[in-house]
This record gives sequence, structure tokens and C-alpha cells, in this order.
Amino acid sequence: MMLEGSLKTDRPSSVLFNVEDPADWLTFTFEYEGEGGWRTFTLRDPSGRVRFTHLNCNNSRSAVIHRNYEDTSFLGVPGEIEAGEWEIKFVDQEGSPPACTFTFEWKSGIGDIPPDRRIPPSKRNYWTEVMEGVENYKLDTYDWHECRDETARWYKGDFHTHTVLSDGKMTPERNMEQAEIMGLDFFVATDHNLISTSWPQGRVLVIPGVEYTSGSGHWNALGVRQWYNWTYNAPDGGIGTGEGMNRLLAEVGQGGGLRSINHPMLTPWAWVYEDTLLENVDCMEIWNDPTYSTNPAATERALVLWSTLWNEGWRLPGIGGSDSHMLPTETYSDGSPPSLIGDPGTYVYAERLSPAAILAAVQAGRVYVSRGPVLDVKVIVGEEEYPLGSDLTEAVAASVDGEVDIRLAVTGAAQGRLHIITNGTETSVQDIPEEDSAFAFKLQWRAAEYEWVRAEIRTAGGELLAFTNPVYHGQKNTTIRTWGELLKKASFDVPVN
Repeated sequence: MMLEGSLKTDRPSSVLFNVEDPADWLTFTFEYEGEGGWRTFTLRDPSGRVRFTHLNCNNSRSAVIHRNYEDTSFLGVPGEIEAGEWEIKFVDQEGSPPACTFTFEWKSGIGDIPPDRRIPPSKRNYWTEVMEGVENYKLDTYDWHECRDETARWYKGDFHTHTVLSDGKMTPERNMEQAEIMGLDFFVATDHNLISTSWPQGRVLVIPGVEYTSGSGHWNALGVRQWYNWTYNAPDGGIGTGEGMNRLLAEVGQGGGLRSINHPMLTPWAWVYEDTLLENVDCMEIWNDPTYSTNPAATERALVLWSTLWNEGWRLPGIGGSDSHMLPTETYSDGSPPSLIGDPGTYVYAERLSPAAILAAVQAGRVYVSRGPVLDVKVIVGEEEYPLGSDLTEAVAASVDGEVDIRLAVTGAAQGRLHIITNGTETSVQDIPEEDSAFAFKLQWRAAEYEWVRAEIRTAGGELLAFTNPVYHGQKNTTIRTWGELLKKASFDVPVN
């Protein structure tokens, strides 16, 4: 048995269609007449549950929702196809209904899907299922404690990636292949305003995420646990208002995700929500795709902003993200290097390779970011060794001499320079003479009220090659609470996107 229908409507804000009988599957295709601008929609079933999301960019314009995981499209939520009224809600990038005509055709049925509507078979890990009484789907079948490696070591990853599910050019399968080529141990899937419900299987560990994207700034929910109402249709305006952004940031944090402000000083995608509460931010993307022409300068501004945060007592970890959108054969301009997943690489020292362990290590600041140099950092107080990100207050107080001994081994940065940054000020510069070089320096922190130190590796000409997160001592009562106050403290005007 199969039922079908179609509709065509101009400038829709929503579309309703009726599935007359319960079914095993629902398939649909759609088209827009009139292009330009992003268009998203969410599909809800008669119980109000989100069952599919779509961004009209590089994504397919057809989908299947099925009782079975393996027959359900990317971004679809499997489960029973209820009889009753289903609703599609639309929104363009800045919140208005699509300025176009929308054509929609659907079929539903019991048993086999028509051959022309089936999705290609693929080996995927399935992350969600329909739950009774839950409107916003949860990634309840994702295993946050799945362990790929029991070793405590540095793991290389990427916290900002894209695919054809939004505006990237690589399929999820191609992303997995390229991540393996780049030697990644993990990455976070962060398509724009979309939370994947499954992902291709492979050697590289994939952590669920999403890049919440508006004209006033982008941020990543790393380790997101469910779909949250980010849409401009939300009562508080969702990502289109400062109030909605603060609400969304708070919800993701309460749900266990890490919240990272992306490319904060890179126009026209800088973060300009001045009323963003800093207490709702867990980390900051300092280094974003170094191959994009204006990103090096934006990264330097982000480093200043980050130092200001630390000087104000906000000890937020810094991470990197490739923001990869392109094929590995493509470049932004002739002669420039390709934009690749894993460039820069974010190295995380975790107890094991599992999603929970990686996210916990990031939150603890056990991170360095690099375009090539490999670092080994040892921080020693007394006879104990501490990782990056550590609060050394108690260790220094308990030690005999209050001395912090930092030892840094650098591989792959010959002819570069090691820069030591203390409380935001460069306090030491040393040449890196050989491919494998080692450095040691001591800090006297017994009398310090509040001190922090980190390292940067740069070329002789000043180009950034790597940076570490700080270690610190003492506490400071901050005088700033919002993003706008942070910009003012750092002597930056609010960027204009």
C-alpha cells in the first residue's frame, strides 16, 4: 500500500501535508524556484517531534524517513510514520520566509520503498531514535564513552568541519577519508544549524556537534546532545537575537555540550552579540583556517582578546578549527595552500580516545594547536608533573621553593622561534635551532597573586605555527561579564559584519 501527494506554494512560512495512514516510511522530494540565500526547514510529525532538518545549500533535495535506521537519510530521525498532519517550517538566513515558490512531493507506505526513492546503502553509526513525548530529538543512541584507544596521550583533532549536509563540498564519507589521510584521531561534525543523526563508520572518532550560525556570529556546540530550537521562529528570536543566543548557549551547556565562539574577530562572520554572557562560554576558537587570506590578522586579534580574558580571570581554553568547506584539491586563490580538514590540528591530551574524555580534556585546557610542529610540554612543581591548563596554586604553596619548572620539546619548527607569553605580554623569545629542540625555564610564583603563562611557536618572520594553552597560579575577581565589556577591555571596537 502506498499513498502520495504534492503541493506548490509561494513564499511559504510553513507547509502542512497529511499522511492518511500509519506507515513504515515517508519519502519526499522538493524544489525551490528562485535561488539565493540559505533556506532551512524543520519537518515535524503530528506529535510535534522534529523528524528532519534541511539547509538548502549543497544538500540533496530528497529524503527518506523510515522505521529502520539504515533506510533513513542523513539528518532524518527514524521511527514510525504517524498518520495525521505533518508540518514543514521555513526560515531564511535572517529569519524571513523564503522569497520563492516551493514544490513538494511525498509518498508513504508499508513494506518496500519504491526503488527510485531508496537511499544508497552505507555503513553508518546511528545516533538517535524517536522517543515518546520528546519534541526535540536526542542523540540517545550515541555512545559518549566508546573508547578507540586506552592510551593517555596527545590526540590530534579538528573542532570545526563542514560537509555537503550544509555548505561544504565533501560528503560525510569523503570527510572521513580525508581526516584519516591527515592523521586525525577525531573531529567534531559541525554543519551549520544542523545536527546529524548518523555518521559513516571509520577509523576516526566523530563527535556530534553543530555550528549555530547567524549574521551576527557563529558558535560551535561541541558534543551537543539534542536538537535545540535555534530558529528565528522561536519565541525569543533564536539565533537572531542576543536574548535567544544567551538562551541557546545556556541550554547547550546545561545539556552537557561545550560552547565555543568561532572566529570571533573575522569579519563578516565575527561575534558581535555584545550582551553574550561570558559565563555561557566554555572555550574560544583562536585559530581558524589559516589558508583564508584575512584569517591570519583575525587570529592575531583573537589572541589579544584571549589574553584579555585570561587577564580578567576568565580562564577559557583556546582551540583551533579548520572550518573546512572545500575539496582537498581546491584553494582560495592561486598559489595558496589547500584548505584541509585538520589544518590547524588541535592536539588534546586525554586519558583515552573517547568522546567524553576528549571533551573533558578540552574543558580542562589540555590543548595545543599547531600547523605542523609537534610539542611535548612538561610542567613540574616539586616532584609532581602537571598538564597544560592546570591550576598550580596549591602545588606552588606546598612546594619548598615555589618554583614552576617548564620543559618544552619542539619537533618540526627548525629556524623558528619560541615565544613565552606571561599575563599577555611577551617575556622571552628564543631561536629554535634544530628540527628537534628542547627548552627549559623556571618561574618563581610563590609571591604571585595571579599569573599565567603559555607558549607560541612562530617563524622568524612572525607567522604563527603553534600555540599552547596556559598554566596558571592564583585567582582574580573579574570586572567584566559580557562580550561587549570584553571587547572594550581589549580596546577593540565592535566588529562590523
